[in-house]
Parts: sequence; structure tokens; C-alpha cells
Amino acid sequence: MNKFKLSEIFIYPVKSMGGISIKTSLITNRGLQYDRRCLLVDKNNIFITKEYSQKWHYYLPQLKMV
Repeated sequence: MNKFKLSEIFIYPVKSMGGISIKTSLITNRGLQYDRRCLLVDKNNIFITKEYSQKWHYYLPQLKMV
């Protein structure tokens, strides 16, 4: 049997924005904790995606645990 090693984990808390490198993550029934939990909509309630604006992936969200 082959052995695999996971070298990096990235989550994307806001869909279509930049990712955050993490060391560990809980796996929930929806996938990695905090991954793609939010998305942005415009004034017409249209989802903002990378296709909508190529600049979104340059913005890096931050998570603050309170």
C-alpha cells in the first residue's frame, strides 16, 4: 500500500476569495471547518464569483476565533 503525506491545507472561508493556509482542521459533514461558508452577493443578490470579478481572489479573508 502507498503512503501519502499531506503537505499543506488551504481553506477558502469566502467563496472566490483567497485561501488561508492552516495546520489542522476539523472535518464536518459539510467538509473542512470554515471552508466556503460565506459568499458575497451584489446589490441584485447575484453571487459574486471569480468570473464576476477577477480581482476577488487577491483579497484574503481573516478568521478571528472569539
